Amino acid sequence: MRKLIFVTLVTAAAVLGVSGSLSVSAEDAPPETPAPAAEAATHITVVSTPAEEQPDCATAANLNATGAVYNGGSKWIYTINAKAPICEPVTAAIYTMPNNIFWPWPQQKAEAVTFEVPAGTTVVTFTKDACAAQQFDIVTGDTPDRIQPTTGPMHGPLLFLNPYSAIQNFPTGTCASTTTTTVAGVTTTVVAPSTTEAPTTTTTAEVEGVTTTVVTTEAPTTTIAEVPTSVLDVTTVPATNSPSNVDREVQAESLPRTGFGGQRLLVIAVGCILLGAAATRIARIRSKA
Repeated sequence: MRKLIFVTLVTAAAVLGVSGSLSVSAEDAPPETPAPAAEAATHITVVSTPAEEQPDCATAANLNATGAVYNGGSKWIYTINAKAPICEPVTAAIYTMPNNIFWPWPQQKAEAVTFEVPAGTTVVTFTKDACAAQQFDIVTGDTPDRIQPTTGPMHGPLLFLNPYSAIQNFPTGTCASTTTTTVAGVTTTVVAPSTTEAPTTTTTAEVEGVTTTVVTTEAPTTTIAEVPTSVLDVTTVPATNSPSNVDREVQAESLPRTGFGGQRLLVIAVGCILLGAAATRIARIRSKA
């Protein structure tokens, strides 16, 4: 029961983070601050501006600090405004996850930065990867390499619940894989797009001080599905120079296949006429009698 409640809270937090993040203009974005509070990772930057007075630290649960969110196209920025230092170490982490908005688990830790939060302003900036599904977390406590809410383990508590110090970022654009090879001074780069566009090849060669670059695009291939001949209804008409013969062949093929020929139909029609005449004759004789 506790696991179910925890999964529900985590899922609700992630959905609210995706849909409820504040998207503001560049003018409202947090200002750049000069001094880094921790060594920056590849996609995480932490910058602090301490206040002049630093009182005794308080736990994050004492609500002596507040958070603000800026959600841009390429960055997610979380600003911590603290009246007193936070006693616990704080960790900003990036987890990669399946590209599934309904169940983005399990998740694997890609990067993490642990830092102290002084009294003042601390700005945590996450740089989004347009080609990967990621979750950004700012937490206290552990950040395991792999997290899974149903079986565990999970990371420590979120630093703030309002606004959530976590968000899920799903890819929105097309991404391409690039392969570069160099053989005998010739460098070839092949870009294979994830869409249906034809791949391009760029070849750069330097011969006697002259550099030549050639870009070629492979023609897209078109596949035509074969139609089984067993489903085709083919009527063969013998070749002839007589138009009347062609008319007879086509007419014969176009007749409904009922199992009766024209002669049989004629005999049945004549028989019906004779039976009708006989019935009429008998009726008249009975009426006279």
